[in-house]
Amino acid sequence: MKLKRRALLLSGLSSTALSVVTSGAFAKVFSLEDFLLLSARLTQHPVSHLNVTAASALLKAFENRGLGASLAKLAADQNADEKLAAEVISAWYTGICQTSDGPVAIIFEDALLW
Repeated sequence: MKLKRRALLLSGLSSTALSVVTSGAFAKVFSLEDFLLLSARLTQHPVSHLNVTAASALLKAFENRGLGASLAKLAADQNADEKLAAEVISAWYTGICQTSDGPVAIIFEDALLW
């Protein structure tokens, strides 16, 4: 009887652990393509006018500050975070992005201001 109870408990714990691991594995990640689409919508420039290398650097800077989830929310609802929306627009136009180490010029020639 003890062996059956232990086997039942272990199988229950295993399936619970497996469901936790797999649910995290399939969580939506805010991708570079998502960031480009959000940026195009915010700046009102087509995606084809946005530099992919610059987008990757900007996205990394935002993610390093822990703003990946906030960007995803902003992509779903443009009014979700007006301050972040303004920061994304500003980064694209000026080329300067706030990083965890302070402001950095990430885009130079491809900044939308020029």
